[in-house]
Amino acid sequence: MVENLKALVDGFHSRIDGVKVYFFGIEPRLTEVGATTFTNNGKKVNQKMIEYAEQNEWFTYIDSPAWCFLDEERETANPDFFVDKIHPKAESYNFYANALTQAGLEF
Repeated sequence: MVENLKALVDGFHSRIDGVKVYFFGIEPRLTEVGATTFTNNGKKVNQKMIEYAEQNEWFTYIDSPAWCFLDEERETANPDFFVDKIHPKAESYNFYANALTQAGLEF
């Protein structure tokens, strides 16, 4: 999966001169209030993409999974972030827009 993601963003970068890619991390899914299915695979992919961002100045990893938890250990999901256990509530999308602005994207 990681290699496919890297190939995809490498393709964007090679075809579009000067393109910057902003990547939101893989986020957890609620299974019940406070519980998640934030798998080890999701965590591993995120870590690999963080490393990829450190090696490529045109690629920015945005730690969106951090917004989905109530604790720094990322063990207790924030049910108020989600509308349906998967998708963010409308007001939660402000986190994404703010993160893109802070990363330097103008829109």
